[in-house]
Amino acid sequence: MKPTRFSLKKSEILRGYRAFSRVIAEGRSIQRGTVRCFFVRDTLEGKSLRVGFSVSRGVRNAADLSAL
Repeated sequence: MKPTRFSLKKSEILRGYRAFSRVIAEGRSIQRGTVRCFFVRDTLEGKSLRVGFSVSRGVRNAADLSAL
């Protein structure tokens, strides 16, 4: 059995303010605790789904989400 992958491919990562702001403006969001996930179906770039994550400013070290 192949292990589950918990990372994104380089091509799947949102790059730049314009790409992320489009996901926020046109998509939907889900929030669990201090983490919010934004997502939108993307037909412009041939990708089926674009996803962005944001972390509340209340988290001191946003890169260390294992404490949540």
